[in-house]
Amino acid sequence: EHSLEVELPLLQYFAGNKEIVPLVCGQLGLEDAVKIGNALRKLMTKDTLLVISSDFTHYGHNFRYVPFAKDIKNNIRNLDMGAIDCILKCDTEGLYNYVEHTGATICGHCPLMVGIAALAPEKLKGALVNYANSGELSGDWSHCVSYAGISFF
Repeated sequence: EHSLEVELPLLQYFAGNKEIVPLVCGQLGLEDAVKIGNALRKLMTKDTLLVISSDFTHYGHNFRYVPFAKDIKNNIRNLDMGAIDCILKCDTEGLYNYVEHTGATICGHCPLMVGIAALAPEKLKGALVNYANSGELSGDWSHCVSYAGISFF
C-alpha cells in the first residue's frame, strides 16, 4: 500500500496542526464496510475532512481485466460512471453489487464503501469534479487506468 505514504506528507502540509487519522483497509465484505463506516460517522464532526484514495478501472492483460476489446475508451468510461453513480448516491450496497457484478478493478472499492457508509447522504451533495484515464495521455488504451475526483459538500 503506497497511497498513504505518498498522500500523508501532502495532507500534513495542508492540514497544518490539525489531527490526521490515517486508516488503511484491505478487502472487506459489505456488512463489515457498513459497520466500519457507521463507527466512523459517530466520530466525525462538521470540521472533519474525509479523504479516500482509489484508482478506478485497471484495464489490460497485465491487470487480467479485458471485458471488452472494442471502443475501449467509452466502455471504460461507462463502466466507471456506473460506480461513480453509486458513490454520488452514497449507495454502499449498490457499489458493492456493481463491483461484484462487473468485476470492475477499482482497487479501493472497499475504502470507498467504508467512506460512503460514513457519510450522511441526506445532508450532502456529491459532484464529479474530474475524470481522466491514462490512455488519454499515453494513447495506449490496451493498458490503462482511470481516475475520478469526487467531492461531497
